[in-house]
Amino acid sequence: MNADPLDRPADRATLDRLLDAGLLTPEAREEAVAWVEPRRDWWTWSDRSLLFVGSALALAGVVFFFAYNWAELGPFLKLGLAEGAVVACLLGVLWRGIDRLGGKVFLFGASFLAGVFLAVFGQVYQTGADAWELFAGWAALIAAWVVLSRFAALWILWLTVVNTGVILYQDQMAADMPSMFLVLGAINLTALAAMEFASARKTAWVQPRWTRPLLWGSALFYLTIPVLWLIVDYRDCTTPAIAAVPFLLGCYAAALTFYVRRVPDLRAVAVAALSFCSVIVALVGKWVFEVSEAAGAFLLMGLVTLGVFSGTVVGLRALGRRMKEGAHA
Repeated sequence: MNADPLDRPADRATLDRLLDAGLLTPEAREEAVAWVEPRRDWWTWSDRSLLFVGSALALAGVVFFFAYNWAELGPFLKLGLAEGAVVACLLGVLWRGIDRLGGKVFLFGASFLAGVFLAVFGQVYQTGADAWELFAGWAALIAAWVVLSRFAALWILWLTVVNTGVILYQDQMAADMPSMFLVLGAINLTALAAMEFASARKTAWVQPRWTRPLLWGSALFYLTIPVLWLIVDYRDCTTPAIAAVPFLLGCYAAALTFYVRRVPDLRAVAVAALSFCSVIVALVGKWVFEVSEAAGAFLLMGLVTLGVFSGTVVGLRALGRRMKEGAHA
């Protein structure tokens, strides 16, 4: 007599079959695997690290293959190899499944190689398109994959492509630099807000541990530059540079409220503190060098910089202790 399936010992293969049959969600399968096979942190870390490093080296190898053999390859072979690599990655997605890490990595590879294919196509046919149009088309082409993948690394790749497209557009159109930085800051802040919203709703694939400092740091970097520009050359300031000031002040306020009280994250506060220190040092330096150009001004600015950053480090260490105490309370 066959035993009741619920009485049989569970294993990873059984859980995978239940996932494929639609009887388990990816999140439930991960929780079940944690019970069936207790997680070994060092093994998980090394396994995933080798997977990501190997994938990155393989993708880099494809790019360097085209670069090294470009003159020897015919146009159809170039396009066929680039397109074949994309198709091979998509077949890998079908093989591993989009809900598994291996399938997500294959989809990441397909998304990356889609950009390689567009670059090869543009070189073979000399379409005359600007560089920013390549990145715009790349972002549009992989947007659906980004949504379907639910993979943070692919989302970051898409944002990187978008950011690069905006920068190249500014360079091609000779647009105002502060405008570009303001747009880039707004794009990354929007992505950060979406990530925080998804994280608050316990979305499984969102990983704020590494995406938060990346998005937060890039947004503050883009918003700090026009503010520093405004400080150094306020007589030639533009409206976007002035508009960056309230945006940056709002980020500082968010760091003091959201990342200290609601979602304690010392790294996010430290990034905001670095931006704030840069602005303070620029303000003081502007005043000091306008008053005096003697050698003593450089010594004074060295002391001011040392004092500002040292005081910030002391404050961050005290805040870190408070956050630890609050976490253990």
